[in-house]
Formats: sequence, structure tokens, C-alpha cells
Amino acid sequence: MEDDMRDELFRYFERDIGRPPSGAPERVLAGLRGAAPRGQSHPLQWAAACAAAVLMVLLVGTLLLSRVGGRPQPAGPAPVPGARSGAAVGYDLDRGVLVMFGGTGAHGAPLDDTWTWDGHQWARQRPAVSPPPLSGGAAMAFDDDHGTVVLYIASGETWTWNGRNWTRGAAGPASAGPIAMAYDANTRVVLLYAMLSDGSHQLWSWDGATWSLLHPPVLPALSGAVMAWDSGQVLLVGVPAGPEGGQFVTETWAWDGRTWSRLAPAVRLPIGTYAGAYEQAHGTVVVFVVPSDTQIAETWVWDGATWRKEHPAHQPPGRPDAAMAYDRNANRVVLYDGDLWAWDGADWALVEEGTK
Repeated sequence: MEDDMRDELFRYFERDIGRPPSGAPERVLAGLRGAAPRGQSHPLQWAAACAAAVLMVLLVGTLLLSRVGGRPQPAGPAPVPGARSGAAVGYDLDRGVLVMFGGTGAHGAPLDDTWTWDGHQWARQRPAVSPPPLSGGAAMAFDDDHGTVVLYIASGETWTWNGRNWTRGAAGPASAGPIAMAYDANTRVVLLYAMLSDGSHQLWSWDGATWSLLHPPVLPALSGAVMAWDSGQVLLVGVPAGPEGGQFVTETWAWDGRTWSRLAPAVRLPIGTYAGAYEQAHGTVVVFVVPSDTQIAETWVWDGATWRKEHPAHQPPGRPDAAMAYDRNANRVVLYDGDLWAWDGADWALVEEGTK
């Protein structure tokens, strides 16, 4: 009977207290089993020894559980960026994450937080140094030649992100209008197209350390422009400063590394605000347009010769200051407008809803 009782106690300890590290329960319960012969002639002493052993094992189990943090707790929801507009967004090719900085918060305050998206969830980054709070008027591009994300702010400040920290770089031109920026794989520099306060336009290149003013033979004069790499050239689209044939229409230009050439697509983009990115999987430039006359968002694709309006089953809302980038890991274009959307070449899907 006593052996059966000891075995039952042993099973109880294992079942309800858990298994501490290998050897621990055997060492504790060995004393209990070894006390059997002596306990046969002294029932009261044996009962007391059993009670003491039970208390000892309970104490050991409690200590072990507290040491490993108790029972596993379910993980809470992953953090999500707060509601905002006008954030700067780019894709970090070396680390395979989308990078987002700043924007205007829900109450109109400029933000200075840095977030990354790995294709599954957001992660709040906490660099030792950050750019100043940003409320719009900025652009991002990945400098493939130096492995950094370049953030240009309209005030002229330039910052680079290496996956851990922001570093302030050489100042660039101060822009008074919309900014367009993209990496030129032909010349291996980041291009910046900006309008100055006097209404003139300039083209600059970033070599990883400084900005250099370029002087191409032909330079477009566009407002509200968007720039993106396009299969061997850089594409620039926007609205010219003056009317053409009595009306304002969009223009499409290509950069070959030396000068700009105006293209003649059969169909032009509507006038509005733009966000664009090169969709490498299909070899097209995707542009998200919010037309000035309707404010109803549209999706357009450049197929290398002309613009084609898409008719997806789902469409992001026409929020201002949307930003786009190409997620090379997932082979899809992503758009951030407070929510995160993905374009698969045929339709938009809401990937992550932002906080409201």
C-alpha cells in the first residue's frame, strides 16, 4: 500500500506541478522513496515525512515556475503606426523592409517616428538620432550603390537610414513645391527633381555623400510630378507650368542618364496628385492618381508606350499624400495612405489597417 501511495504521489507531482529540469524530481522524490523502510515501523513519522516532501516539491515547483516567468502568455497585438498623412515611404532593398518616417498625426502635429514593415507586421524603430518632425514635403529613395535609404526634406535636409540609425548628410536645395525622387540604376545615383521658390526647376544627383546640380540640355518644368525607375530609364510625369493648346495636360518624360526626352503616349494621365512605383514583376510603372476634378482614386499603369487605366475590384480611398514603393520580397507594389495596401498587378488588397 505504501509503495502504491508513493507512486501516486510521484505521478501527482509530475502531472500537476510540471517537469523541472532533468534529474530534479528524481532527486527530490528519492528521499521520499528511501524513507519507506523506516516509515513502516513509525507511521506518524512516515506521514510527516510525506507531508514535508510534498511541501518541498511544491516549493521547488513554484520557484522554477517563477524563474522561467510562469505559464506562457499569449503575445499581444503587434504595434501599428498611429493615424497620419504625408509620411515619407521607401523600400530598403538590403534589409527587405518598407521604411516609413514622420507625417502629420491625427491632431495635426508633425511626427518623427520611424517604422519598418517586413511584409507581415510593423516594427517601431528607436534610433539614437532622428530627422526633425515631418509633416509632408519629403521623399524617400533607396540608394542601391551605398545600401542606404535616402530621405530628402523640402527644407534641404538630407538623411540616410542604414537599418539602425539615421545620419544627417550634406544639405541639398530648398524646394518650394512637390518633390520627385528615384534611383537611376544607369548612373547609380539618386535623382532629385525639385521646384524652387522662384518657380524654376532643378535636377540634382546624390552620390552617397553630397548633392550635385545637373545641367541637362533639356529640363522639364512640371508641378505635382512623380518619378520612378522604368526598365532602363527613369520616368517623370507631371503637369507643365503652362497650358498646352489652351488646356493643362500631363506630360511624360524619360531620363537616359544625360538628358530628358518627352514621350508621346496615346493616353495621358489625368491631372491630380500622384504616387508611383516600378512594378518589377510585370515591368510596368504603377501610378496611383487622385484626379483634381473628381477626387476619386484611380490606378494607372505605364506599359512602356502609353498609359492604361486599370479597373480593379478594390481601390484605396483618394487620400492626399499617399506614398508608394515596390516590395521586392513579396513582388508587389505597396501603398501607404494611413492604411497599407498591396497591388498584385490586377487588384488592390488591404494588408494592414492603420489606427484611427
